[in-house]
Amino acid sequence: MAEVLSHSVEAARPRAKAADITLELETGRPVRGIFDPDRLGQAIDNVVSNAIKYTPEGGTIKVRAGTSADRINCEITDTGIGMSEQELNQAFTRFFRAANAHSSTIPGAGLGLAITKTIIENHKGTISLFSSPGNGTTVQFTLPKAGTDPSP
Repeated sequence: MAEVLSHSVEAARPRAKAADITLELETGRPVRGIFDPDRLGQAIDNVVSNAIKYTPEGGTIKVRAGTSADRINCEITDTGIGMSEQELNQAFTRFFRAANAHSSTIPGAGLGLAITKTIIENHKGTISLFSSPGNGTTVQFTLPKAGTDPSP
């Protein structure tokens, strides 16, 4: 997991730097999971890309990974513009874009989080969003560790 996260963070680092955003990676010891690294990388890329788009200049994005008894836990937190409760309820809906995305020059088609959710759930994982306007957003997801039964 640390390898996949590191690859995504390093790929996004030039965009973050150009936007004057600090991008941090915090991982513990290597943990093997049950996942397709390419698809999981796509999911992480989607979340980090959104964090960069919606975090103003001088902000911070933290990408963290850890473990519990039988799960890998990942969290991507930004100091961005955040979302309202109504936007949070629709965030995983295909083609949904927050109101502030429509009124600004933030590019996107509204597919990233829908695709991300599908990828995580297809890996027997879970994904959650936490946010409030002006206070950034946190995306948390979990996946089964290698050697655990991934069935619900």
